[in-house]
Amino acid sequence: MSPTLCYPGIAAYTTQPDSKTPLYTLPAIYDPTTKTGLTESFAIAKYLDEKYPDKPMLVPKGTEVLRKAHINVPRARMEPIWQFTLPKTDWNLNEESEAYFRRTREEIEGQMMEGMYLKGEKRKEEWKKLEEGLKQVDNTGCKFV
Repeated sequence: MSPTLCYPGIAAYTTQPDSKTPLYTLPAIYDPTTKTGLTESFAIAKYLDEKYPDKPMLVPKGTEVLRKAHINVPRARMEPIWQFTLPKTDWNLNEESEAYFRRTREEIEGQMMEGMYLKGEKRKEEWKKLEEGLKQVDNTGCKFV
């Protein structure tokens, strides 16, 4: 994804866990009028509101803090879920996709996929963190179906 997004000059949303490698996300837009590229839904919505004020507002005035909290609180609370889902993702991919997925995730995480799968007491501890995070997210009004 990064070569595609780099081409029109779209900036990375953040960095990988190594704090160096750019992390590109979707959705992404490139505005040829201003020659601006962005990723991340909320940043795109804010940009469109600022650059095109004559169009319907995407982020109503006075709600930015609430919207940021709505995005960031669940994201932070859900972080432990990746420890349970990421190592098993490649089980559902075709051969070519699995090879790419394994290679890129192992580079990012600095370990083999098999080493990412939690076991024993560590698994129990991290599962408790995830459960607590889900309870906190549920208390923010974000419901999981």
